[in-house]
Amino acid sequence: MSSSITGTAVSSQSWGSVFVAEFKRIVLRPRALVALAIFAAAAILVTVGLTSATDWAQQQMAAEGGPAPSNTFMGLGLSVSVLSFTLGLLCVSSSARDYTDGAAAATLTVVPKRSKLLSARMVVWAAVAVVVTFVTLLVAALIYMSRIGSFGDALKEIACYTLGVCMLVLVAFACATLMRRGSLAVLAFLGVDLLLPMILSLVSNFLPLNVGEAVHTITKALPGEVCSAVGNIGGSATDPGAWTFAMVALVAWIVVSGVVSYFSFNRYAGASD
Repeated sequence: MSSSITGTAVSSQSWGSVFVAEFKRIVLRPRALVALAIFAAAAILVTVGLTSATDWAQQQMAAEGGPAPSNTFMGLGLSVSVLSFTLGLLCVSSSARDYTDGAAAATLTVVPKRSKLLSARMVVWAAVAVVVTFVTLLVAALIYMSRIGSFGDALKEIACYTLGVCMLVLVAFACATLMRRGSLAVLAFLGVDLLLPMILSLVSNFLPLNVGEAVHTITKALPGEVCSAVGNIGGSATDPGAWTFAMVALVAWIVVSGVVSYFSFNRYAGASD
């Protein structure tokens, strides 16, 4: 992969032109567009498939004298789980590839203003996360609109989940910028998003009560848990303390991702703005 910004100094270009160039390089490629379409379709299929399987199981139980089937939609969390995982991995692999194939080094030799290029790339990935997530969740919600209730409530939940997925993708971008190697970046992202919450949740059960509660609070502040918590804010009534905690954690992770990406990017360049 070659950088789309070569030959002339980017300092002479506006931020908008840098953003457009990076958007074309990252998103407007057949492979990337096909991948995004597959991810969206997979998220919808998982939601529809598991919801249908649950409906069938409940109907079988009812036919055998069990409780009547529930008409409750399983929720948008299934689609969000697929999207956050796949979009995060796509961001990690694509961003880390810029370092392994030399595209990042070639671009940085002609870019005096590193923050312009970095911010453009982060906004590109944030835009991809927002558009793909919102459209996918909206389709899933429309499929089960008769079981969700108010369309306004559904849109609120979709918006909250979209913010959560956007935050996770920016965390993935920071992992790629920090580690620079695809395999290490993937492990870092999976560790923060999946493995670390599982490990901390397990460990907290064997710790003294006060220590266990502290570990449990740390677990709730990890990116994957924050994404779920923010989505729950949109889907149901939440006490103000939980709402504040979730939103502060979400903003904190976005800021941390930006700071980590900035210093890692400048260190790789061997210079700073």
